Amino acid sequence: MDTCKNLLRLCLAGTALVALAGVAVADEAYGVHKVTVHYGDLNLNTEIGAQRLFHRIGGAATYVCGEEGRRLEEQREWQDCYHEAVDHAVDTVHSPLVSTLNKGHVGHGRVTAALITMVR
Repeated sequence: MDTCKNLLRLCLAGTALVALAGVAVADEAYGVHKVTVHYGDLNLNTEIGAQRLFHRIGGAATYVCGEEGRRLEEQREWQDCYHEAVDHAVDTVHSPLVSTLNKGHVGHGRVTAALITMVR
């Protein structure tokens, strides 16, 4: 389990404002990666808190969706995965400010290939 945590931290080390406290696991039955994003330390009624959570969600989505790939089809599939994962996580939080940040991004996906569990 420590290896998973270290790998997760390494993957997200370059992402600005990411303070992701979670565990990454693979669900072998479905081939789905999962990341738990904790946000109890954030005040989602402030713009800064909402932005920090949105960055954490983006970092988690980047991790669970894996490598983007070089071919156009691989890039499209990755973007579909990323946007679907972000949309799902944002919907789970029920924060108007975080939802507004998400609406500012274009190109939402259609394939569910990742799951982000939100824990306050």
